[in-house]
Amino acid sequence: MKKKILVIFILYLIMSPLGESNWYHLFYTIAYMIAVMIYFVINKKKGEKK
Repeated sequence: MKKKILVIFILYLIMSPLGESNWYHLFYTIAYMIAVMIYFVINKKKGEKK
């Protein structure tokens, strides 16, 4: 589980818009966190079905 989070975090750092405005970076970070939360919710639902 921790390895998955680490990989996602590394990918986020790579894709992170370096040199962009702070507002854009803030929006990008919030959107990324929402996407991760949705991903974990979907995974939990799949786990419950099994």
